[in-house]
Amino acid sequence: MSNVIEQIVARQNQLLEFTESWQKPVLSAVSRTAAAVESRTARLPKFPNLPFLAELPKPSELWQVQLEFASKLMENNKKFILELTEALEAPMVEATEKAKGESDSE
Repeated sequence: MSNVIEQIVARQNQLLEFTESWQKPVLSAVSRTAAAVESRTARLPKFPNLPFLAELPKPSELWQVQLEFASKLMENNKKFILELTEALEAPMVEATEKAKGESDSE
């Protein structure tokens, strides 16, 4: 692995670690806030029983569908980018090696 790639991977890992470091505190704060809101809403009038509400998906179901789509889209883009790179890479490598050969013979 080249030094450039090692540096890119190192920065990516730092970004992942940073992202993970703030996720737990955010989840904790949201949970506490939701519990506080829930305790106060018990005194409010009940929401009317509307027939269409039972048909609405849960937020977690919506996210699951969206995340599955995002995974499929990412996999599709990954395949395309790798195939595109392979199509471009051969001529680029050939040109680089040719130029290197010419500079070595000078």
